[in-house]
Amino acid sequence: MAIGLHTDFALLPPGGLPHPLSKRAITALGGLRRRDCTGSDMLGWLCLPDQPESLLDEIEAEARRISALCDLVVVVGVGGSSLGAQAALDFVASPYYNQLTKTRPQVLFSGDHIDGDTLCDLLTLSAERRLGICLVSKSGTTVEPSLTFRALEHHLFTRYGPDAARRILCICGDGPLSDYTRHKGYTRFAIPEDVGGRYSTLSPAGLVPMALCGLDIRGALKGAKAARQAYLDPEGALTLPARYAALRQLLADQGRPVEVMAMFSPALGAFGNWLQQLFAESEGKNGGGILPLPAAYTADLHALGQFVQQGNPIVFETMLTLSRARYDCRVAPGGGFDGLNALVGQPLDDLCRLAVEAVARAHSEAGVPVLHISAPGRDAEVFGWLVMFFQMSCAVGALMAGINPFDQPGVEDYKAHMRRLFGGLI
Repeated sequence: MAIGLHTDFALLPPGGLPHPLSKRAITALGGLRRRDCTGSDMLGWLCLPDQPESLLDEIEAEARRISALCDLVVVVGVGGSSLGAQAALDFVASPYYNQLTKTRPQVLFSGDHIDGDTLCDLLTLSAERRLGICLVSKSGTTVEPSLTFRALEHHLFTRYGPDAARRILCICGDGPLSDYTRHKGYTRFAIPEDVGGRYSTLSPAGLVPMALCGLDIRGALKGAKAARQAYLDPEGALTLPARYAALRQLLADQGRPVEVMAMFSPALGAFGNWLQQLFAESEGKNGGGILPLPAAYTADLHALGQFVQQGNPIVFETMLTLSRARYDCRVAPGGGFDGLNALVGQPLDDLCRLAVEAVARAHSEAGVPVLHISAPGRDAEVFGWLVMFFQMSCAVGALMAGINPFDQPGVEDYKAHMRRLFGGLI
């Protein structure tokens, strides 16, 4: 299994990438391989595909136990603590997972806001279900998920008494939340200390919610391991993640610091949100970086597409597509008013490929650089492969720009200001 990277733009110099840029990308990739790059103390994500079978057995057993107790589980987290799991659920299962008939509980995601009305709506919904909570917070001190967890935890203990503890999972690092979890008797899974939040999708932070939905967590790790071997092991080679990073850097150097990340399927929508956080928080430092804007194509072609085609030329485009559909869905008869009768019986998958080609042609002819990444299918193995590919490419791109890919000082600044202002109410 592999993914493909295609380019369609006139700004690529004859002969491909400039040698100095390729060399920088290869050097950055070598730093990841040798574990001696900037931020090398946070490279634990490269080892996540090697997690022991005993841990995976424990995660799956706990997921089955919670599934027997609950028909609704709220995953409480923000940013990297929940976006990866949301992406996996839509990608591997379905964007309609919660509406489909299944033997697993519904899974909702919350904890990414401070909005009382929305929280009260969630509590109202939860009152009608057998509720469980999965709190994902490496530090345990992030305000948004903490406020949501307090409300849901209080609701559970009011409703179930001491038995509520059986319905609560905590996934965290060492620290106050870990101590609290132990004191309350909640089940805990650890996020390794050398894995940052946005690189934690293949840790228990992502694997536990995936297992709650019955997804193949072993398949996801298998795909990630294969990608790591394909992209990291060949020494001195410009493997695909490094090439993608170098192309992005080239376009930014040419005055295009905005990347529209176009997802050509609703199943990829949450994956686009995960990509936005991964790249923005990793690269957006020291007055630099590329601004990632996820887009849902073809829907956003009727709005954002106009700007991409004819607006300010600060944009380049990365299209993420699936080369193979899950179902054989074809154009149905009827609806003769639309002038599409000649397409009856045609696979929608074929029409989607033609739409991708049409968009790429239109945008590239207008001078917009287009990168196209295609992935086979939507199973867990492909998901794990893509996660590893983009994490490696993101890290390489940041290292090429002289940036630590694994810290987030700007985020820490806003958190500190918010806590100081909240302190005035105590």
